[in-house]
Amino acid sequence: SDMNDLRVFSQRAALGGYLIRFQQTFAGIPVKDGGIGIVMNKNNQVIMASGPFFRNINVNPEPTLNAEQAKAAALADLNKFQANIPSHITNLLQNGLNILHQQMAVVENLEPQLGIYPTADGYRHIWKVAKFST
Repeated sequence: SDMNDLRVFSQRAALGGYLIRFQQTFAGIPVKDGGIGIVMNKNNQVIMASGPFFRNINVNPEPTLNAEQAKAAALADLNKFQANIPSHITNLLQNGLNILHQQMAVVENLEPQLGIYPTADGYRHIWKVAKFST
């Protein structure tokens, strides 16, 4: 496998040695839950390695949706679950909802993250989109 498909994302002292964790990527795009963890002893000898590491990834590096389209699709899906709450209930909840919206505003500013997801039928692009909703 190509070593360029691994990126160190964590290293720390552990078990009397070191734990180094690598995120698997394909064409620079993170592979969901893909990677390798290596435990080394104090002499820098590898004593354990674990995965999962996904093989034979074959997906077009260009996704069919861009980040803005992914956000719009997520919002459209979320809107399907909108409940019609009577106004007298909404008025009672409004102060609390305003506080929640203020505290969760940071979620609205998170940029969608492109990833590759392994499925039983091969690999697919995914967008991780964060959205706060009441």
